[in-house]
Amino acid sequence: MKDLLSLALSATKENVTTRKTKKSVNDALFEILFTNKQKKTKTELIAMISLDRLQDAHDGELDAKTFQSEEVQEQFKAINRTVKNGFEASVCNGKTSASFSANKRFKDYTLSQDANGQWSITEK
Repeated sequence: MKDLLSLALSATKENVTTRKTKKSVNDALFEILFTNKQKKTKTELIAMISLDRLQDAHDGELDAKTFQSEEVQEQFKAINRTVKNGFEASVCNGKTSASFSANKRFKDYTLSQDANGQWSITEK
């Protein structure tokens, strides 16, 4: 029988290495807010990015009925947590590339939130 640490390491390895999306939260924010010229709330952005990742995990074969299944809801909940954490890292003014403002790829853009809680990206 495996000990608890071995099980945790195994699960972590699987979780870390099975990410199917190549799009970071910063990439997704840029696509939604700048490329598509949309303004969205934090909740809308987290939902959109999470759903995109869930659809990637299901090779685009996800419909409303499947989404409501217990298994898919558990997957979505886990993805939601990860995306929420990634979103928080993106919008903080940190010093790592996880922060939108510090990421060299987005140095010519500003991520900001208006008084209504809507996020947008503009060119500097």
